[in-house]
Amino acid sequence: MSDDPSPIPANNGGGEATPADLEAQVAAQVAATNQLPNVRAAAEKWAGAIGTIVGLFTLSGLVKGPDDFAKVNAAWQPVIPVLLGLAVALGLIATLLAARAAYGWPKRSWLVGSLYMQDQRSAAITAARSLIVAIVSAVLSFALFATAVGIIWFAPRAAPQTSLSLVTTSTTVVCGELRSIDKSGITISDMVTGHDVTIPSGAVQLVEQVTACPVVSP
Repeated sequence: MSDDPSPIPANNGGGEATPADLEAQVAAQVAATNQLPNVRAAAEKWAGAIGTIVGLFTLSGLVKGPDDFAKVNAAWQPVIPVLLGLAVALGLIATLLAARAAYGWPKRSWLVGSLYMQDQRSAAITAARSLIVAIVSAVLSFALFATAVGIIWFAPRAAPQTSLSLVTTSTTVVCGELRSIDKSGITISDMVTGHDVTIPSGAVQLVEQVTACPVVSP
């Protein structure tokens, strides 16, 4: 859309205008008058579409919650909230700009005649620019949402947590990877000493499965 959408007179070469010239001039004036309503009508449809799609992508990002996030390799995890945050911000910008293009800012105008027409043309240009920025922001938002969800789906998986055994006796606590268990006792690869420790069955008070050994104070 040109920054100066003023209609060009149908006859600017002097002399009397023909009926065709007058008809073209009237058509140009009608088009200029309808320019703002047409832009606002298009922007209203875009605003609805952008709001719906941004909402669906946001919902999909929420559905992919902490459980799915935790499955992603730790090196990829910081990228996901950044992408989702940028996507939400751009989606909000797109929604607000599309709404502005569709409805404008509330105001009261006392302009009449040519000043009113100039104000309407200026408002149409502003609305069209806002709509273009809204569409670009929405596309970028969708791309960021899709990238974040793609990382959650296809990024390398986090290494499974090792299951450790915590064995408590009356005198000590041994924690580490279970080596063997039989009638004579339990053999644990002790995380503290780095050696296998065999605990007689009669000395065992409690056996627990843990994901990390407790820190033993010196």
